[in-house]
Amino acid sequence: MIQFVNSHSKTTSKGLLPTPSFAPQPSLVAAVTSPGDKIKPFYVTLLIAGHRLNNCVIDSGASDNVMPAKVAHALGLTLTRTYGSCYSMESKEVPLVGRIKDAQVAFAALPEKKVLATILVADIPPSYGMLLSRNFCKDVGGEIQMDWSLCTHTVNGQMRS
Repeated sequence: MIQFVNSHSKTTSKGLLPTPSFAPQPSLVAAVTSPGDKIKPFYVTLLIAGHRLNNCVIDSGASDNVMPAKVAHALGLTLTRTYGSCYSMESKEVPLVGRIKDAQVAFAALPEKKVLATILVADIPPSYGMLLSRNFCKDVGGEIQMDWSLCTHTVNGQMRS
């Protein structure tokens, strides 16, 4: 069952970053639940630099992994100075603060699966932990299915795929 949610937990514990307190649009954030499960936001939790990083969003249109500067500093990550900028979804130019080369990243739910990622650090509000690019998905062996190839539907009373 897919349910739309628009709330986040604001709890923290030692070594965890607080969950951002922004309120995303209900139509943009989906939670996949099973009967009896609590509703959970559709974000990925990662392990990076010995910390849990919540609210990592997968964006199939992003060409680079992007982390807000406040999050990078809270994690104590070492930045390499980068000159230039990147562009937001509204085509606004956003200044880069730095770059993290070959950061070891793992899924909190599957810590043995590790990848090295290059992360751009931008001067943006910390409304998420990190934006994950399509290359990140490829590197971990996953994909986002955006077409109808996995869709099943009923035709003349029979299920078809």
